[in-house]
Amino acid sequence: MRIDSKTILSLGLLVLLALPATGRGATTEEESPAAGLIAAGRTIPMPAGVRRRAPVTGFQRFSPPRPVRALHSQEDTLWIGTGGGLFAWGIEEDTLTAVTGPVSRRIAAIERDDGGRLWVGGDAGVSIRTESGWLHYGPRDAQLFERVTDILRGEGRMWIASWGGGVGFVRGDSLTRFSRADSLLDDRVTCVAEETPATIWFGTASGMCRADSFSWEGFRYGSRIPIGSVEDAVFDEEGSLFIAVRRRGVAMYDLGRVTRHGRADGLPGDEIHAFSLDDRGVPWAAGKGGVSYFDGSGWVPFAVEGLSLAGLDIRAVHHDLAGRIFLGTAGGSVIVVSRGGVREIPLPDPFPASLVARIAPAEDGVWLLADGTVFRLADGQLDEIARPDPLYVPAVNDFARPAAGGLWLATRFGALHHDGRSWEVFDRRHGLPTEHLTAVAAGAPGELWFGTFDSGVLRLGRAGWTHFTEQSGLPGESIADIAVDADGTVWVGMADGRLARLAGERWETVDLGGDLPHASSTADTLERIDPALRLIGGTAMPGTGKACRFGAGVSGRLLAVSGAIWRLGPDGARRILPLPDERIKPTALTETAAGEIWLATDGDGLWILADGRWRHVGAADGVVDDRLLSVAGDAWGTVWIGTANGGIVRFRPPTRDGSAEGRK
Repeated sequence: MRIDSKTILSLGLLVLLALPATGRGATTEEESPAAGLIAAGRTIPMPAGVRRRAPVTGFQRFSPPRPVRALHSQEDTLWIGTGGGLFAWGIEEDTLTAVTGPVSRRIAAIERDDGGRLWVGGDAGVSIRTESGWLHYGPRDAQLFERVTDILRGEGRMWIASWGGGVGFVRGDSLTRFSRADSLLDDRVTCVAEETPATIWFGTASGMCRADSFSWEGFRYGSRIPIGSVEDAVFDEEGSLFIAVRRRGVAMYDLGRVTRHGRADGLPGDEIHAFSLDDRGVPWAAGKGGVSYFDGSGWVPFAVEGLSLAGLDIRAVHHDLAGRIFLGTAGGSVIVVSRGGVREIPLPDPFPASLVARIAPAEDGVWLLADGTVFRLADGQLDEIARPDPLYVPAVNDFARPAAGGLWLATRFGALHHDGRSWEVFDRRHGLPTEHLTAVAAGAPGELWFGTFDSGVLRLGRAGWTHFTEQSGLPGESIADIAVDADGTVWVGMADGRLARLAGERWETVDLGGDLPHASSTADTLERIDPALRLIGGTAMPGTGKACRFGAGVSGRLLAVSGAIWRLGPDGARRILPLPDERIKPTALTETAAGEIWLATDGDGLWILADGRWRHVGAADGVVDDRLLSVAGDAWGTVWIGTANGGIVRFRPPTRDGSAEGRK
């Protein structure tokens, strides 16, 4: 990431880091004998990490390279960290390559250590590029590696900031971590700036704090530094600290004095994302609307001949030793400004969305609910279904395509129907008892079924709307999933793990024996306190893992997961498998034409049952992300996997000659 002038001038005095590749396991944390700042943390031997395994054959990922969040130049290579992985641009050869070594898919930080090794940090930990391959440190090695937000090369150590895991550094064979228990202001750390080896500044989601050899100090009240989430921080050649606070511009801290800068002072706006120092030690600020540099008294907007930066959201800025300026955009491209002119390097964009909540393979293609928008993928062509009012885009939870045609959406603000030309909305004005719909399924011809957040089940038929509640036999009114099997039976999965089906006009609870997950009350939310409140949030995400979910089985039969895996039929639910690990949080499942059961989880990747044995496949194996939301197989043997952060993954089983089967 950033290297301030003090670090640059003292490179020759630094102690070279030498992370061991093997032989060391984590032990119980113990107090460091050192004084001051270091004594506040907990030091353990550096975990051994794992060598990056080759991706499992058959998995192919499609992730959007947005935004560009980290840039780092190393000799004649520019390393580009994006929301869709790591890329390497050969500056002299003008070649762009997707790098598959790091496990993290959402890259937040790139830095070199004193030995020249590349450190890449992101949502799955830290990956280090060594001469013998990639070495990976993840959450199972230490909490610090759970979600890395920044990496900084300090004097004799590598600082690592994480969101929720505090901050720490690696020095030699040891890892030292600091948390709120050690007086850190907030465990959600966003950046690190080293003033001296004994005075370190930390940007957090709650503001700035500083630690030195004697004490910790928070800068939230009375300091004039804006209170808010810190985007970035850097020291210039004069020792002044520049701090970017989300939507609050830049604050300059110099010997206890604070000067606040905004658009009127020459910044592109109040939304500043990143800093960089040029070869003269001058700080540059990049954000929404362009880039500016500090001339000692104020900010000067940077103008690029032939290109307007005013309409761009710049998320990363970096200067190399040759005088080039690299700008990473939120749209997934890198702008290179050099003495020879300016050019834009677009990154490959195989799929436009990160969060894929639902997948439905069909005869006319694969239908996807991704980032609140419905797509259809057929014959290599991706079509986006015309969006409804932007209000609904982040609030779509499920979709269904009845045999009669059209498209139905279950959203947080009601049901939407698209007939191929326009949208029709069904909400409280049509008599719905709630507008927070969680699931939708097509039933008999002319019949739609909707699950709700807190009001049971709704049926839309030729006679209008019918409302089913606990008085209709439902075991509860918080519905996680709804499905209709080949016999026309309607099944509902409850948020607490219970299962029910419709018998006539009454619901009956299906006995799951002792495998039912422990039921817990739904967490209080403003919507539960007052269902009339409309809160705009992201597309439905997996919750506690206790909810009962459905998946397609063979011969039109449904599978369900709730404490175990069940096959549903006329006689109820038959337990066919225990979960591979009782600690996992299942989110979706499917049974392939080959008889394999694929189980997606929130945080533990994918579990595949084949030949009577469970096999685990995670981010390190090519699935991109361990947070999976959906999985479905098509008639050609291809399995589609939707992730929370990495777009979509396609699996085509290899043939005997090593090629991939499945639909082209």
